[in-house]
Formats: sequence, C-alpha cells, structure tokens
Amino acid sequence: MPKDGRISPVEIYRMLPRTNCKLCGCPTCYAFAFALMGRKKKPADCPSLLEEDFRPTLELLRQAFGEGERIEGTDFIINNEKCAGCGICDVVCQKASTTSVRDGVIHKREAGPPVFKIVDGCVKVANWPSCKRASGDTMCKLCVEKCPFGTLELVK
Repeated sequence: MPKDGRISPVEIYRMLPRTNCKLCGCPTCYAFAFALMGRKKKPADCPSLLEEDFRPTLELLRQAFGEGERIEGTDFIINNEKCAGCGICDVVCQKASTTSVRDGVIHKREAGPPVFKIVDGCVKVANWPSCKRASGDTMCKLCVEKCPFGTLELVK
C-alpha cells in the first residue's frame, strides 16, 4: 500500500479475481474497483471474494474501506464504528466556515448552521449546505484531517 494508506483502483483491480463476471452489478472488475473507491460498492458485493481462496483479499479490502456509509448527497463517508463522539470535526469546521483568506487577508464571516452534530456518540451530517465543499468551489478537508479516529473520509 502507498504511504498515505490509500489503495489505487489499479491496485484494487490486481487483487480482484478479474473474471469480469458482472455478478457484482458492474460491467468489469476494473469498474468494480472504482465503485469500491467511490463507496458505491462494498468488498462483499463481489461473490468471488466470498470464496475461501479470496478470504485474505476480502479482509484486506474491508480494512482499507471500512464499513462506512456514504452520506447521500455529500462527499462524506462516515465510519461510525471508529467515531468516539469527540466533536473535533465540528469544532474545526465551525472555525473554517467563519474565516476565509483572500489576497493575504483573513476575512470573518457570520457562522451558519453547523455541518455536523454528535448524536448518540457518533458524528452525523446535520446541514450539508453549510459545508464549504457543498458550494463546489473549495476542497476543504479539515474535518477529515483533524479527526483523530479516521471516522470521516471524503470521496468524489
């Protein structure tokens, strides 16, 4: 695996059975690799990976992609098994949402509704439109970078 811990689609493809059986719902194993990256599919969606010969590959892919769910209409994947409910994501998001830098000058903005909220000890997306990423003009990822537990991921 690369230093940043991310697996590329080509690396995923090399781990797969490469039969292009279409039983996962994808036209090819390579397409399945991209579907895994985008969290549109889970490793267990490939029937061949459930066979005994591919059990180590299935476990490796489960570790790499976790059991997180993509939040509908957002770029977020939240893995609630990893969340400790610390709220760091919310704090850094609120700070980032109220400031911007233009021409080397820090500008303050009025805070909008928070993007995240902690419910039953787990982070939830409460207001996606408040996220800087929702506007499409920024690639803010402070919440992901500052989460000490790896709960949040961003995908396109």
